[in-house]
Amino acid sequence: LGCILLWKYRVTCCHGHLSLRPFIVTGGGALVMVALIIIYAPLALSHTFVAPNGLGTVGGRAKLMYMAGGINEGFFTDSVFTLYQPAYPPGAASLVFWCDAISGACGEWIIQLLPCVLMAVMAGFLASRLRSALGALLVFVVFTTPVSIRLATLFYPEVYVAICCLIGWERVRDNRLDYIGWLLIGASGWFKNEGLIYFCSMSAAVLVVSPHVGFRRVAARAAFGAALPLARHLGCRLAGASLEGYVSLGELRQHQFVAAAYRTVQHMFCSAWQYAFIFPLVFVMALAPRWRKRDLMTVVVGVAIAVAGFAIIFSLSAAVDFKWHLDSLE
Repeated sequence: LGCILLWKYRVTCCHGHLSLRPFIVTGGGALVMVALIIIYAPLALSHTFVAPNGLGTVGGRAKLMYMAGGINEGFFTDSVFTLYQPAYPPGAASLVFWCDAISGACGEWIIQLLPCVLMAVMAGFLASRLRSALGALLVFVVFTTPVSIRLATLFYPEVYVAICCLIGWERVRDNRLDYIGWLLIGASGWFKNEGLIYFCSMSAAVLVVSPHVGFRRVAARAAFGAALPLARHLGCRLAGASLEGYVSLGELRQHQFVAAAYRTVQHMFCSAWQYAFIFPLVFVMALAPRWRKRDLMTVVVGVAIAVAGFAIIFSLSAAVDFKWHLDSLE
């Protein structure tokens, strides 16, 4: 509900006066939302705890924390607490924890429907923004690819990362100096460490494509948005927590970086049907002068920086079978 309100009433500043700009959901957008909920909901409710990404992990962590009565001594360093993944952002587990607490631990089905509804809302928003039947159809196809269905129905934290980035970007694209927009993009880091990569790629892209806005002012607002999730991550690391399966930054492996970057680009363009051909489509639009606008170029630059960021993450992989780790990209 909070996300919908942020979309419906986006605060804009015009000539020093704050105004509320309403957002209207079109018929195509509403149809896409309803259709996706009808598709997602039965798939999500056809199972309960599913590891390693669903409620079986996130909900399990929440219940363990509840039974333990909070953070115990040795939480960050003792191998007994490895199952808690103390270096992992607490956003999704906290969401499940509070939903469980409010419902008396009787609301698992409702909790499972949260990402389904959020994915459908995002799709409806995008379809309404495009304002055409063809655009609505494209959004529907993108959100019914195997990857999108997996994210929506298996309780992946990526859904919360996506909605934070999307709402934040909607504000930042209108006003590069919007504090709330940067704060929302930074909030993606509360759900996945990769959210900080998205944040860095989006802020760097804005600085590259829109240097006239003012480097220092944009950088200050970006730093404000990333401060809390970054402080949490650094605090966990300083407390002794480590990301299981990864080496330190000083042990970056160049051949793994190259392999990861190549595999990511290969997925984006050579296996494009898995993503409804969205990456080749954006690339072609960026090449055409007719569609080459500031916002589109910001997205293209941001994606390129994000790919490099994920390649760096994979270059730090300590997996015994690195090929298996790369296969997880699929």
